[in-house]
Amino acid sequence: MSKRFSQEYVSKTSVQRGSAAMATKGNLYISVMATLLFMSTWQLCECSACRCSNRQVEFQKEYQDFKVDDVFAFMRSQLHCCSFALLGYEDGNATIEWEFNGEPSPWPKSVSTFERQFCGHETIQTREVALTDAGNYTCTVTSSNGTVVKSTIRLNVFPITEFRDLPKPLVSPEDSFASAGMAANFSCRAYVGEPIIPPTGTFRRIYDNNTEIMATDLPNVTVTLTRPNRGIMEVEMVIHEVRQEHFGRYSCDVGNVYGLLRKNVSLIDGVSEPKRMMLMYQTIFIVVSVVVVTSMLSSWLAWRLRIVLAVWWQKKTVATAAQDKYTYDVFVIHGETASSWVWGVLVPVLETTHGYACFLPDRDLHGGEMVADTISAVMATCRRVLVVTTPCLPESRWGTWSLHSGIHSTLTSPTRILALKLQVI
Repeated sequence: MSKRFSQEYVSKTSVQRGSAAMATKGNLYISVMATLLFMSTWQLCECSACRCSNRQVEFQKEYQDFKVDDVFAFMRSQLHCCSFALLGYEDGNATIEWEFNGEPSPWPKSVSTFERQFCGHETIQTREVALTDAGNYTCTVTSSNGTVVKSTIRLNVFPITEFRDLPKPLVSPEDSFASAGMAANFSCRAYVGEPIIPPTGTFRRIYDNNTEIMATDLPNVTVTLTRPNRGIMEVEMVIHEVRQEHFGRYSCDVGNVYGLLRKNVSLIDGVSEPKRMMLMYQTIFIVVSVVVVTSMLSSWLAWRLRIVLAVWWQKKTVATAAQDKYTYDVFVIHGETASSWVWGVLVPVLETTHGYACFLPDRDLHGGEMVADTISAVMATCRRVLVVTTPCLPESRWGTWSLHSGIHSTLTSPTRILALKLQVI
């Protein structure tokens, strides 16, 4: 036999299988990695559809790129035995027999899950590698001239410590508050791995009697599923216009081949307590800010317009009342020596030039009136009492009495007294 056929080849493959025996630990599935050690002459073949030539490199290339987490229990695994590779020549009448740990094929599946498939006797395969598949597989080729060649394969099955599990939550949905007519959205994110079978994700509406319907069966609801990116999948539900029938419980369901992850969430009618407190604080802040700004602006305007406001207030509170009470502007008191100056100069200037209303007893008293009472009443209706002082004024009883009456009016009413000293220069 040539040296090429006496060379030992080693090939490795990784597979994975879930173990039902671990049901007590939940959905605990184990993955397995099968290492195929070719301990004698070994080649790969295919009959009709199974190609044998130049398959060794392809076989090694096919499995060396697989990672442990990417291999699933239902992934096919094959063991090949090509007669022409073992014999060194083509022999259409050669027979092939398989043995597993000394037990001839076919064997029960409880012994090994490997069995013959479409490639005939040259290939045995399984859809699910089990821990019981570990052992020695012997391929015996008998040529038509009686030559017998055997090749033994040692299959080691190792359980992977990093087992796969149901989806693991990364971002759980949170309860949302909304009012009718508003929009609401929920989202959940979970790690689902990168399995061959695509994971599933959806939202369901859960009623009080525990009946469920798909959330998309409700009006104005859309559910978007983001395909896994590095093993992470996101499910988002958007309620474009909330109605009364939308309020209640929902569940975000994310599933893979290992199980289902369910996270419950609720859509509540109203405003959340933190948001309500935030709105209250915002309202208080706005009101206080408006009051402070208004006060500052009012104070600034009052300071800027203080003179105008003072005049306006005086006119409103004093001038108006005084206009109704006062009949004359000036009550003139003088002595005999000042009469010519008062009548010729002072009164014309006050009345004609400035427009003041003057009361002169000698001119404005009417016959038949009580002089004392009339003068006292008139002084109460005059804004000012003007006393023209001359040396003869104290000598006049009339002038003295009028001066005392003016002083009394000044003390008992808003009337003010002015003194004008007249002297010869």
